Amino acid sequence: MFSKKFIMSTLIASTIISGCVQKSKTEMKEPVVLNRAKINLLSSSESAEKLARMGEILLGQEGFTVAYEIFKEALDKDPGNAKANFYKAFLNPIMKFKGFTKRVYKLSSAREKQKLINFEQDLKNKNMPEVFNFITKMSRDKSQFENYSDAQDFLRKEVLQALSESVENINQISSSSFQVLFNQQKFDHSAGYKNTYTSSSCYQDSNYNYTCNDYSYTYEKSYDGIIKLDIDRKDLKIIKGYFKTLANYLRLGTAYSINNVQDLGDRLKEMDDENGSKKLTAFQVVYEIQKNKDIFVLNDSNLLADLKINLQETLNDAQDFIDLNGEFCKSHLRENNLIKSICINEGTATDIKKAINLLSGPDYVVIGQDKQKNDVRVMVDISAMLENPINDLKEYLPTDFDGNGKATTYPDKTFKGLFPNGDIIEKLKEVNYSTSKNSIFINDSVESIGDYVD
Repeated sequence: MFSKKFIMSTLIASTIISGCVQKSKTEMKEPVVLNRAKINLLSSSESAEKLARMGEILLGQEGFTVAYEIFKEALDKDPGNAKANFYKAFLNPIMKFKGFTKRVYKLSSAREKQKLINFEQDLKNKNMPEVFNFITKMSRDKSQFENYSDAQDFLRKEVLQALSESVENINQISSSSFQVLFNQQKFDHSAGYKNTYTSSSCYQDSNYNYTCNDYSYTYEKSYDGIIKLDIDRKDLKIIKGYFKTLANYLRLGTAYSINNVQDLGDRLKEMDDENGSKKLTAFQVVYEIQKNKDIFVLNDSNLLADLKINLQETLNDAQDFIDLNGEFCKSHLRENNLIKSICINEGTATDIKKAINLLSGPDYVVIGQDKQKNDVRVMVDISAMLENPINDLKEYLPTDFDGNGKATTYPDKTFKGLFPNGDIIEKLKEVNYSTSKNSIFINDSVESIGDYVD
């Protein structure tokens, strides 16, 4: 249902924010007192700066929810305040996850429920009561997700909106340079630590024999308390790209309804177990899918239209970093920055350029290799799907089958222009799946398209 990467990145961000800029007994002397009378005597920009500083001090595990309200108040006084926009950008999506472990509980498998329990226990063990209460206790106006439609609505209407606000917060300060305070000791929950690592070093001699030596070393780290981090345009551009990437993922992941998808999966697994060694036919799979009228139906066409625009912007920003790779990769000049280095290798640069071309119009994509290990290519037009999306994906499933249950007829082999040449089915049959596991459209669960199409 929820991508593990998305959930964990959100929860990790919550933990990081809760560990940032916690009040230090030795280095932070300002009392966290909102003296409204004094603040109101200041100019809008000065009072906003004071409020942003108070929010920064509170932004530890004992006050990040209060800090969020203070940042909003600061921006009411000065919409361009850099520090308030920066912190609010991170907190916007996090604030939507109040009571998340309880809201998602009904939709979780037994294994996922245990992970949620372990996560809650980990927060307890780390003595993070504010974060624990925030993650585990629902607001009175919220309830558990009863089905996947509820979960998609939450992501589409609440989290996506929050991420869009985060992008706007960063846009407000995209040309700014400023500093934030980071409590390194609080983030790592210790005053320092000592770890011993064991590793191996192997080399090959002239006779092609390998020799390996084990060795160990001790790594010690201590903290100096509060550190200052510089934030510049490059940091902000990367952060905005992160928010936009999460938003694009949600647009794609919530564009089509997945209601009842868990029941469908359970039913297909049950049928597969009943079949024993005999695989399910395409007819059986399509029949079960078609029984669910609400599944794979377009929720909101605007999501895909917005996706194209935002993908283009994100990829163009990534292209800018390719051009700056020489000065931005492992640069000693950014030692004090929040994001010290980003290195884009040649393969990633090629993928980014390829993605930009795909968004511009039809282009060929490698979907695997044939038995002679030649690339199998198919023409793909991503823009067709994003600009004129399919309303019900089920309408493009095969309609006729042979006596063995293999698909023989498709309503539209171009899938509404996504594959302009209409040859995707034939091309998939050319792929040798034993050598193409990591290719696009192919994964370990697929053994041969020939089992389903003829």
